[in-house]
This record gives sequence, structure tokens and C-alpha cells, in this order.
Amino acid sequence: SDGSPLLVLNNGLEIDCSLIVFCKGVRPNTDMFSGLIPQGGGLKVDWHMRTLFPDVFAAGDVAETYEITRHEYCLAATWPHAVQQGRLAGMNMAGHVAAYGGSLFRNAMEIFGLPFVSMGIIRVPSRENWDVRIMHRDKCYRKLVYRDGNLVGALLVGNVAEAGLLQAEIRRAASENFY
Repeated sequence: SDGSPLLVLNNGLEIDCSLIVFCKGVRPNTDMFSGLIPQGGGLKVDWHMRTLFPDVFAAGDVAETYEITRHEYCLAATWPHAVQQGRLAGMNMAGHVAAYGGSLFRNAMEIFGLPFVSMGIIRVPSRENWDVRIMHRDKCYRKLVYRDGNLVGALLVGNVAEAGLLQAEIRRAASENFY
């Protein structure tokens, strides 16, 4: 090797790289609920941010919310989710009735001047009724993931200008196909 990082995949394939980015994720601090919830998980909340415990609400990194593209409860630990959930939890604690519209896994950042946005499901399970459309040109990459003809995920690298429109379409499709 010439000293550059070497990435070894699970299948044994080796790839020389200039840079490797590793993301760790978030682990909620739920020590006070030890033994009452599964280890490593968060506090499952309903649409009003209430937990299973009387008079306990949760928001942000500790809240397991319904993820609209995966149709399951999970941690979606991002700042925009935390802000919205905290606002709704506070409103509901104060006696107002406010419902959370569900989480959508998403992330956006810029690495060495190259912006990227990912949202929803971007790793497609090997099942029927899934379609992936990939476009790659002029230093831009775009991957759109469809399930049953509905947009459920997007990955944009380079030109991320359509991220807001794609997110709105994913949320629209999820609300129309809620099951």
C-alpha cells in the first residue's frame, strides 16, 4: 500500500481510499429507566410525545418515534427532529393537543466543499416492488428510491437544491400510504 487508507469490505474486497468517513450515531442516556426498557433503545413515544410512563414525555435523542418510510419506531436523532418534538412535547404538557407527524431519517452535511443530503430509505432491501433510479453527471450524484411507485428515499451529492422538494414528496407519499 502507498500509505493511503485501505477499506476492507465484509466480502473481502479491498479499496484504496483517499479518505474514509465513519459515523458513529447516537446512544440515548436512559439510565434512569434501566430494566424498564430494552438496553440501547430509547423511550417509545406516541404521536403526542408521551411515553408509556405516566406524565413522562420525551423528545430528541432519547425518543423513539414512528419513522414514516420504514413504518417502525426508531431513534431519529437529529437537531430538527429534536426541536420539533420538544416544542410538541411542551405544548402537550401544557394541555394543548398537538400531534407529531412522524420522523424521516435524514442527514445533510458538507465534506471538503461537497454537499450531500440523504433522507428516508436509501439502502434497498432485496424484495420485489422496489425501484432505484440513479443519475450521475457533472460531479453530481442522485439516487431516488421508490417502493410501490412511491418515493421513500433520496441521496443527493453535489447539487442538493431539490432536497426540500424531495423531502416534501416523501412525506406526502407516506401520509397518503400510511398503513
